[in-house]
Amino acid sequence: MKNLNLSMMFLIALISMQPIYTQAQSNQQSLLAFLYTNILQKPQASILPHAQDSTKKVIIFDLNGVICTTNKLQVAQIIGFDVISAYLLEHFTWPSSKDLFTVLEKIPAVSTQPVFYNDAQLPGILADFKTNMQDLRDIQDAMVNHIASSSLTTAEKNMYTQTVMMMTTPKKLVATKRIILEGLQLIRNLKKLGYKIYILSNWDAASFPLFMQSFPELFTYEDQDLFDGIMISGQQHTAKPSTEIYEQCLHKFNIDASQAIFIDDALKNVQTAQKLGISSIHCKNKNINKVIKELKNMLSNNPYVAVINKTL
Repeated sequence: MKNLNLSMMFLIALISMQPIYTQAQSNQQSLLAFLYTNILQKPQASILPHAQDSTKKVIIFDLNGVICTTNKLQVAQIIGFDVISAYLLEHFTWPSSKDLFTVLEKIPAVSTQPVFYNDAQLPGILADFKTNMQDLRDIQDAMVNHIASSSLTTAEKNMYTQTVMMMTTPKKLVATKRIILEGLQLIRNLKKLGYKIYILSNWDAASFPLFMQSFPELFTYEDQDLFDGIMISGQQHTAKPSTEIYEQCLHKFNIDASQAIFIDDALKNVQTAQKLGISSIHCKNKNINKVIKELKNMLSNNPYVAVINKTL
């Protein structure tokens, strides 16, 4: 118990240093990206060829787990330390995504297609959220009411209720995100090298405009759009790994599958892309250096010869 109390005190100290999202935080993130790109960045692990010398011309990126990730301290602060501490005192461990998904899986949903998070399948109600198949307020009410009427303990109800509200409230969700700077730099380098760059992401329609507004360094660079096209599940009413959204992406942006590389952190999503003839890279544990090495092998006509990008 003493060790648990010490852990909680340490968590409080960490959380106190992480203010809830403000515009100042966004500005700080932008400054950090600038410093990383122009001053602090070490040369990336592999040197990539120019697009004109490459076997592929198009790179399609997932967002979560490749370009951005979750700030767990922000998550803890938004959920609330009192809520977290009550859960910890009852269970002596953090709740897992699997625990939450099990609680939500019996809620009626419109969507029947599988959608994955960290290779775990989302319950239908969260798939509805990702694909905009129901009104956001209806989705939130369904989850909150289901949790409230369940046989869960008070601590569990509070924990899961605050968690689903954090996940589905645009301002709170965006507040938990941070940019993976190595991923951002990779995209900028590929853009300089002449590649067409796209986003294909399972992201809800409600929070995405705020996400773009909050992280301008991810979407514009040197006064130009960084991406040649963006497609999210919330606008298409379908999600990865369904073949439908990949086909929509290829058609809308006039992409030849044989000329493209797809990068995603979910194995199921990568496997679908491969079945459609799109060369793919599974980004495990946000390991961008490994992604770069795989990209080099895929992009080089001769794996032993690469054109040096002088802007790196």
